Amino acid sequence: MRLLRSFLVIPCLLACVGIHAKHTTILSLPGDKDGMMMRLINADTKEVIDSLPVINGLIEFPSDKYEPCYVRIDAGEGNGSRGSFVLSDADIVHSVDKKEIEGGAILRTWTTKGGYNDVINSLADKINPLITRYYEIDGEERAKIGSELTALLVDEITAHRNDPVGYVLFVICSSWISLDMMEDILEKHPALGEYNSVQEIITERRDKEATQAGRRFVDFSVTYDGKEHRLSDAVGHGDYVLLDFWASWCGPCRAEMPIIKEAFGKYADSNFKVIGVTVWDEPELSMKAADQLELPWEVWVNAGKEVSDAYNVTSVPLLILFGPDGTILELGISADQILSTLEKHIPSAD
Repeated sequence: MRLLRSFLVIPCLLACVGIHAKHTTILSLPGDKDGMMMRLINADTKEVIDSLPVINGLIEFPSDKYEPCYVRIDAGEGNGSRGSFVLSDADIVHSVDKKEIEGGAILRTWTTKGGYNDVINSLADKINPLITRYYEIDGEERAKIGSELTALLVDEITAHRNDPVGYVLFVICSSWISLDMMEDILEKHPALGEYNSVQEIITERRDKEATQAGRRFVDFSVTYDGKEHRLSDAVGHGDYVLLDFWASWCGPCRAEMPIIKEAFGKYADSNFKVIGVTVWDEPELSMKAADQLELPWEVWVNAGKEVSDAYNVTSVPLLILFGPDGTILELGISADQILSTLEKHIPSAD
């Protein structure tokens, strides 16, 4: 449910009168130098739609110049984003509100007026009170409001299945509605499934569902320096296996190693193994760190995207415990839970 909070910052919208064309899009970018080029980027395909100059603090163009889509404005060269909005053939004004906050910092809030953006913000006005209430309560009432919010958003996605609003809403609520519900929406409204981001979300959720506790392990292989290691060669053969995804540059990864060493020694006679897998790391640095840390277990280095995707590894460290039959017992074990988790699952330990 946490991504529902995204609606709290969706801008309120007003009407706008076109200037030179039937409909006009005006990007107000205060603080940017005239002549600076801004990139208009399709948020789904990541393609650069156009590069447009700032003139008198504004970028102005006919709204029907491009196909309707969800876009973001990028200054390029590390200068950051200038917000995002739904582009369509309507009178649209996109601008920034600046507010000084504690410490002298400036809080910038991008607002958009017009077109499909009004639809999104009208929906925000409906659900913001529900969101506030949801986080104030617990129990059955919270569940009831959660169901109401879900139904409202699914109805809106359905109503806008053939325009960018449906895509935006699908992305916003995809992390907390169920995979079954998402797949049902796409089965009924296949046009939504044509978006790259939607395909990526579905793939990620399916992968995540496949690696939840109680499921059988998902196999992968790691090859480096002519040696191949397969998870299926180590898991599912009668041993408890603690899999540790880590990297040499990761401070928390290094900090958990003494605890894993303690566990490795404590359960040495209990059919217990530890395997380290390094991701997003140079193999030479991984091996150097393994030597420095004096790790007494196998370390597989140079794991690629296939491996991190298999277990939805988005940050390290990530610890997974497999049972003797290859069942995933626990996923996402924190450092302070390592010993208690092993005590819970390995009854033969002293």
